[in-house]
Amino acid sequence: MKTDFSEEAEEGILAEIFEPGDQVPASGVYKASHGRQHLVSHYVTALFGETFPSCLGCSDQVRFELALSAVYVHAHAQFSRLGPDA
Repeated sequence: MKTDFSEEAEEGILAEIFEPGDQVPASGVYKASHGRQHLVSHYVTALFGETFPSCLGCSDQVRFELALSAVYVHAHAQFSRLGPDA
């Protein structure tokens, strides 16, 4: 599983809006904005490779925007269970 990406790729991801069913391009904190304004925007965590879900209230009208990218702690070389030289 890929866990790192270039700054250029990250900047491209920051500009994108994702929909339910899209694959999560980078682990991190995403702003969730709901259709029909039934819920104020809020932040959620999503992991690389997962699928963005639909909302129980507005179904596929929810949108996700990356607010802060982050690498899973055990995928980071300095915290890897295999060590930094693995």
